[in-house]
Amino acid sequence: MPGLVVAVPGSPNAVGGLLRTALRHPDPLVLLESPRLFTPTWTDLPEPSAAPLPFGVAGLARPGDDLTLVGIGNTVIESMLAARRLAEHGVQARVVDLRTAAPLDRDGVAAMVVPDRPVILVGEQPRAGSVLTDLAYHLVRTGAARPEHVELLTGAPVPAPVSPALLDGLLADADRIVRAALDTSAPSPRGDDHEQRVRGLARPHADGPAPAGERPRPVPGQRCRQPPAGRRRTALPGRPLVDVERHAGLLPAIR
Repeated sequence: MPGLVVAVPGSPNAVGGLLRTALRHPDPLVLLESPRLFTPTWTDLPEPSAAPLPFGVAGLARPGDDLTLVGIGNTVIESMLAARRLAEHGVQARVVDLRTAAPLDRDGVAAMVVPDRPVILVGEQPRAGSVLTDLAYHLVRTGAARPEHVELLTGAPVPAPVSPALLDGLLADADRIVRAALDTSAPSPRGDDHEQRVRGLARPHADGPAPAGERPRPVPGQRCRQPPAGRRRTALPGRPLVDVERHAGLLPAIR
């Protein structure tokens, strides 16, 4: 809703700072405060500052140089826990707390991400139409992050169950963040070309012959003259026949 401020604190200290700003703010606002923030996990936090936290300004929750974890609300603590575990593997993760969903600090996050390193956006909202999807688009469009370096960890696109046990299985936790971070930060054992093919960022063998032992793949939009036996061919209105199974291998992988 245009004009509505949506604050989503990611720590008990952020709750105090955003509340101080909310009491003086002239516009309508919503502060989404989760009971999960007030848990023993945050007992080692320093005393909160008396200064208010401005809306629309993301904060740096943890420094790091190997990759960037961006969280909002409850996923900030999960990102912090994941960063501690990643440090045991020699990976120093930077954690960014969005603090507000509207206004969204797109430019501030773009300035805080580690250049040319993976960026993992973690949230509880389903991916379609989420704030993190908007932020991921901005990071790629502005060149702050490469498309192959951006990863989205979001909630499952289903109604939220009442049972906490069922709900925990639908949300991104520290274990999922650690697995995604190790997967995105680890180099590909078969080289960059293989990683690009897996992610659908490069068209295999588009400019040359296929390697020995591998069958050539068709170029999208061209007719498959001799489809292999058992393959299914589909005709679309006004389009040539295409080999569905073989073209499916050229589509970008959705993780």
